[in-house]
Amino acid sequence: MDSNDKITIDVKIGEERIPLTVPFSKQDDVRRIEAELKLYLKELKGKVSNKGQKTYLAMAAYHFASYYFFLKDQYEKESDEAEDLLREMSRLCGEENYTDSDFLPTGEFGVF
Repeated sequence: MDSNDKITIDVKIGEERIPLTVPFSKQDDVRRIEAELKLYLKELKGKVSNKGQKTYLAMAAYHFASYYFFLKDQYEKESDEAEDLLREMSRLCGEENYTDSDFLPTGEFGVF
């Protein structure tokens, strides 16, 4: 089977079975996600008792969504910084006469 061939996997989240069609190469990722969700739901039930399955799923959805947006914001910030660095490198490489100050860091990191 080719790694891009699609397969159907049944994933159990809470009490629900969800059929997913994913590339063959991604099946381990899907199983890992399923296991992490199962573990997190078990952890939630230990911390917050006497709630219904929908409440636990809503709490898990919020937890993972907030983590997703945190990572998305971090990625965008790091991408912007990488673009700035690439722009600065291009500027420095395009100039023939460099001064020592061209190589000193500025901004929030200060100067050596």
